[in-house]
Order: sequence, then C-alpha cells, then structure tokens
Amino acid sequence: MPSAASQAEGLKVRCAEQAKNGELRRELLKASLEDYPIKNDGAVEIDRYAHSAPN
Repeated sequence: MPSAASQAEGLKVRCAEQAKNGELRRELLKASLEDYPIKNDGAVEIDRYAHSAPN
C-alpha cells in the first residue's frame, strides 16, 4: 500500500497536469458518497472519485 506522502504527491502531480492542459477529468463515484453528521457543527462528507482522460 502506498504511503500517505506518496499518495499526496501523486494527487499533486495529477492536479497540476489537469490545471496545465485539462487532459484529466474527475467524476464522483456516487455509490461512494457518505455523510456523517456532527452534532451542533455540521457534517463530514467522504467520497471517492474516478480520474480519467477525456475521450
């Protein structure tokens, strides 16, 4: 399993590529969406995305 640091670096690189040339897209995986209410404070939302190159 990749370390948190290597995952963060990979995400940083992918985001930089997307900002540079718009060749990546991110799509929410709807089944992954989870909401956890926090009493008197709001909520935490956890979700996953698929990253791909546009067709």
